[in-house]
Amino acid sequence: MRAPLDRSALARTLSWTTIGGAAGGFWAFLAIHGLGLGDAYWVTLGLVSLGVAAGSTLSRPRPWLVLFAPALSAAATFALSAFVPGEEAAGLAVWGLLTTLPLALGLSLRRVLSASLLGAASGVVAVGLARTVEVGALAPLGTPALLGYPIAGGVMGFVLGLAGLPRSLGARDGTPALRVPSGLGGEFKETVERAVKARDRVQRALRSRPGSSEGRAAVEKAVDELVGRVVTLADRWRGVEDDLAGIEDSLLAERLAKLGERVEGTTDPEAREEFERAIRSIEDQRRMHGDIRRARERTLARLHGHLAALDRVHLAVVRLRSADAHRFASEIQPVLEELSAVGTDAELTATAIDEAGRVS
Repeated sequence: MRAPLDRSALARTLSWTTIGGAAGGFWAFLAIHGLGLGDAYWVTLGLVSLGVAAGSTLSRPRPWLVLFAPALSAAATFALSAFVPGEEAAGLAVWGLLTTLPLALGLSLRRVLSASLLGAASGVVAVGLARTVEVGALAPLGTPALLGYPIAGGVMGFVLGLAGLPRSLGARDGTPALRVPSGLGGEFKETVERAVKARDRVQRALRSRPGSSEGRAAVEKAVDELVGRVVTLADRWRGVEDDLAGIEDSLLAERLAKLGERVEGTTDPEAREEFERAIRSIEDQRRMHGDIRRARERTLARLHGHLAALDRVHLAVVRLRSADAHRFASEIQPVLEELSAVGTDAELTATAIDEAGRVS
């Protein structure tokens, strides 16, 4: 399944890395022209790496990780020095990978590899593009160094921020597509349609919420599991109703009445015994019909409870859209516990269906 892009999350990451890169470029200007420190190449790339690493962590739900940004940028710059001048491209790839490492943390293995490859590629492209902008635009326009350094740093920060693309894919890898089973009708079809739409509303609200994807993972997992149970349970009831087609209770009542008349009208003891056996069998069928009708009503009642829980999740996410990660996790927990409880109810109902099938 193709995962949808969370544009707001990607824009947030790019904003932070661009600002961090521009800030690193400004610090490089102050260090080189104000304090006369070191070679422009190393100072600029070192401080841009620091700014981008800081921006990458500040865009995450644990901003205190910014404390590790200096160590990360130092490691990236040291690794670069091992390759320059002979293998600059390889050095820039390692520099980009280490600088954007915070954007790869906490992802699945596949996405970690994707983010790492993007980080390595963006390191090479970022520096090459910054040089092109400097030579092709800033120098001909006579842009002062006070502006040139932040602009070049911002360009590098933007390109490096593209390593956050795998993190901005909204749906988790392998999340199944949930849809109304074909052939489902009546109240069960309506209930499943509402459940799938409720799931989509929750996902849209989660994607528009600030913060990284791991803050949404528990809610997405609980909602997906519950809606998946609703779809499965409704599909199983479709099978039950298909099996009951042509065996309506009214027809059984009519047959029962006719057999009763035959019993009254027969004088043969053996025939009477067979008619009475048939009557008992039809009475058992009518009791089973009653059990199935009651189980159906209870199932629909539970499914409507599940819909109410899903709507509650949506409203809770909307209400907490701007809350920090800690508050979001603590306040959404009771809602997740409710989803877990109604999921158990769905499993119990499914078991009741199985037992009803064994009796019939």
